[in-house]
Amino acid sequence: MKYICAELITETAREAHPRDEYHLEFCHGDIPLPISAGSCRYETICTILPQQILAATGRNEVFTSCPDRPQMRQAIPISVHENDLSNLQLRIKNNRILDHAELIHGFSLRLRRDEQVLSLPLSQPDVKVYWKGRGDFIIPLGKHLV
Repeated sequence: MKYICAELITETAREAHPRDEYHLEFCHGDIPLPISAGSCRYETICTILPQQILAATGRNEVFTSCPDRPQMRQAIPISVHENDLSNLQLRIKNNRILDHAELIHGFSLRLRRDEQVLSLPLSQPDVKVYWKGRGDFIIPLGKHLV
């Protein structure tokens, strides 16, 4: 078994607004892994500085005041069978980043597999980001985790 988690990281400063919601969840192929689901909801206007966690798998947060670095909890790992890593995908659903280009150029992923940490800019040519609809994206992670 491997323990994995993912964090959506800001590459530039971002403004959060009341009712902004971000949901991250691992999928094995098209099958969601509900235990991995994480959400982050903002109930205030604030600026999220570069290199901060905007949302993460495995944890749910509601911010009623501006978060600072100590308040931003890391993702919570889930166990995945090593054979399943090659088909693993991350689904990002939100109501703020609706455009494919905005996601690719403004964010990166921080992936953790056991004790390894991988920073994965979404603008990297070998990172595929698929647009499923407004604010709904799928990122195949298999080759980055194996």
